[in-house]
Amino acid sequence: MLFPSLYEELNIERYALMAQEMLQNNRLLVALCDDGGQVVWLNSDDRPLIEHIAGYRQRQSTELAPESCECLQCQSDGDGIVYCSLGELEGLSAGDLVFCEMSADKEDVNFFGRTAQVLSNVASLVKAELQYLYELNAMAKELGERYDELSMLRSTDLELTENSESRHILSRYIRSCGEHLDADYAAIWIPDRHAIYPGGKAYSHDSLEALSLLKHLCSIAFTMFQNGHEGFGINDKDEDLRHAIQLPADKKVLLVPILDSTETPCGVICCLNEFFSKDFTNSNKSTLDAVSRKTLKYLQDTQDEMTGLLNRKGFEESVWRDVFHTQAERHLVLLNIEQFSVVNAAYGVATGDMVLQVVAEKIASSIKGIRHVARLEADQFAMLIETRGRDIESLVRSICDDVDNAVIKVKGKTVSIKSRAGVIAFNQKETALSDHLYAAEIALASAKEESKSRVVIYKPGNTALMKRKKQLTQVENIKHALQENRLVLFCQRIEPLAGNETHYEVLVRMIDESGELVPPIEFIPVAERYNLMGMIDRWVVKRALQLLSCDEFIDYASQFKWGINLSGMTLSDDDFHDYVSECLHEYDFLPTNLYFEITETAAIKNFKNCITFMNEIHSMGVQFALDDFGSGLSSFSYLKKLSVDYLKIDGGLIRDIVSSRLDQTMVKSISEIARVMGVKTIAEYVENEAILEKLCSMKIDYAQGYEIMLPQSMELELKHLSEHSNFKLNTSN
Repeated sequence: MLFPSLYEELNIERYALMAQEMLQNNRLLVALCDDGGQVVWLNSDDRPLIEHIAGYRQRQSTELAPESCECLQCQSDGDGIVYCSLGELEGLSAGDLVFCEMSADKEDVNFFGRTAQVLSNVASLVKAELQYLYELNAMAKELGERYDELSMLRSTDLELTENSESRHILSRYIRSCGEHLDADYAAIWIPDRHAIYPGGKAYSHDSLEALSLLKHLCSIAFTMFQNGHEGFGINDKDEDLRHAIQLPADKKVLLVPILDSTETPCGVICCLNEFFSKDFTNSNKSTLDAVSRKTLKYLQDTQDEMTGLLNRKGFEESVWRDVFHTQAERHLVLLNIEQFSVVNAAYGVATGDMVLQVVAEKIASSIKGIRHVARLEADQFAMLIETRGRDIESLVRSICDDVDNAVIKVKGKTVSIKSRAGVIAFNQKETALSDHLYAAEIALASAKEESKSRVVIYKPGNTALMKRKKQLTQVENIKHALQENRLVLFCQRIEPLAGNETHYEVLVRMIDESGELVPPIEFIPVAERYNLMGMIDRWVVKRALQLLSCDEFIDYASQFKWGINLSGMTLSDDDFHDYVSECLHEYDFLPTNLYFEITETAAIKNFKNCITFMNEIHSMGVQFALDDFGSGLSSFSYLKKLSVDYLKIDGGLIRDIVSSRLDQTMVKSISEIARVMGVKTIAEYVENEAILEKLCSMKIDYAQGYEIMLPQSMELELKHLSEHSNFKLNTSN
């Protein structure tokens, strides 16, 4: 039956008057009947007449053509009646439009002919308006559902922003989705991660039977999706798919795939209802599709692009889930490739990437019982192993053997690799994952130091653990320093060896709770290890622009270029471009007076992200410097693809340049190639006059180091510049 509201919205009175006027018959009665023959509107309040019209239609055996306004002509008891079918709307009967002339002249043979011709046209107009109203209502309903869907996703996103622990993300999405769809049970299932995230209004931790059924349905549906089947719902008991997926007769289900960028299924989202609960709709499927896209984004964020394994964020989330789904004996293993940097230097970054991919495959397929395999850092892998009474040291040695025996050939040569591992018995219910990782790192460090031991199992009481605890304390100190604004900016001048364009490098320092400066070497590596550099980078950008744009300094600050260091983490920050744009707009600082410094190592490690990142930042007018160039022994082919404006030559090539012919040759080569590419060169660690003179003779563009200026407070340096407006650089060299 049509929505009753459609009949209420229809201006049928207008059409009744139109029919009377066209037929010049004020006695003509017009009625609207629903698909059951019941009168829903009549231009008369004559109850017997209403019953007469309804009853007469129900007594007729003649069917009207549903897709036309064909008329059923009747005459009885002196009444002339014409029924015009309004057809169907989206498979639903629209009912009939009825025209009745009371006490019609039986001799008037033209009544039906005249009436049918005119009134069929009127009925067509009524049908058209019903179609319009139906589509309008359907559109409004769909828009309302989309709004509710977007509101659900938005509210979940905001909730996750406030509590961004990765382990909660998918759980909250499926919980919100289950609530939005009023589903009894719901789940996100990721087979590669051995993970299922349940939810729904009827779900609790005791719903083991429902959880088992959800896993079973997802598993079968996943195979179907792999074979090209699209998402589907089952509401009917006789649905063919019910048998195919082994769905119990007392259940309804909605299943959609999670598709990666190649349209390959990587998971399933499922909603399950009892049979007496509401049916699933196309709109519900649309909501699951939206959650599927959110889930994919999360999976991509928690996956290592190079190897396809989990990254650190994904590993932490998966291990956390593991606590609730298995009680088996487990060990945490960290595996490291020895001297991986030598492989990169000797064979190139592309070969290094191939090695990492091979190692990932070997680990994942080595032994049974390996769960949650991840690449945590450049050459460091992590995994959980279910030991089940097996000798853990033998198992890990077997994994190392598989890795070491991998055959990797490059240009006819075999690349040999060696691995070492640190192991700790895993019990996250009593000890945090971070503590397990620290302990495993200690064991791994011991394995690296002891040439005879490829595998070291961590034992409590190891004094090295105290060093890790100190790092933990430092992590908290860094967080508190950010919260309490206990970071300060220093700067160091970069002097031109040709021309007169002076630069400054912006440097960050931390102040401890006692007011003492903390050297960068004590907190920067910790911040990098524990993913705090992204927050520090943002703080530095904002604070630097605040200082440079204040009324007291801007006239003098704008005469120089200012370089700000960015970490490798920031290169993967999708929102950093917008953040910089907002800061530049807020503080009205000229973008061309600003450049960002990124290290060669970070650029190569995040190469694809780096190219995209640099292009976005360049579009604002901000430039780039590639820092520590030469330290990674990277090829110039990578340099061609990176839109850098400055090359900062690594200090290791500068310190001994006066006496080392090899360093001289390398620096000269860098300088000549940079000049051809239109890139300016900056030499770091210029410690004395002799180095400065050598660099001038080699036509290096800029120099930086203690010979030029010691790092000092950026605010004090800006005050100095403002007080000595006639400040001139020493360019005599």
